[in-house]
Amino acid sequence: QEENSGVLWSTIKENAVIVNIPEQEYNYWYYFFRDQVEYYALMYGMTYEAMLPMLGFENDEALKKHAEETVKDELITFAVIQAEGIVATDEEYRILLDTLIEQTNKSEEEVLKLYPEEKIRQQIILNKVDGYVCDLNTFVLKTEQ
Repeated sequence: QEENSGVLWSTIKENAVIVNIPEQEYNYWYYFFRDQVEYYALMYGMTYEAMLPMLGFENDEALKKHAEETVKDELITFAVIQAEGIVATDEEYRILLDTLIEQTNKSEEEVLKLYPEEKIRQQIILNKVDGYVCDLNTFVLKTEQ
């Protein structure tokens, strides 16, 4: 399902019409990514421009494009969440929290310091959106001839 999900989201993104990229969201992501590049550049004694290709960006314009694509991803995802009324139930939250406690071998308090309730609920919702999109589509397995 994960591979199919990636193909679906690519198709959805290609066909979505985004009328306006919110400047505040764009700036948030651009400066978030820029700060990461600057951090690594400083850590390795490199310039910002020299670090960009090391992190997969040809130049600052490519980083800007990445920020814009990130905002588009968010807008599309939030549109599906809102249109379909997708939420994380208390039961789903408890199940994921218990799973995290078991996986990390930490107390509930320690897990909640690492993964606040809001982040856990957000992950549940994102998983449900992904599942929802996949459930709406039929996949045909092509065999090599």
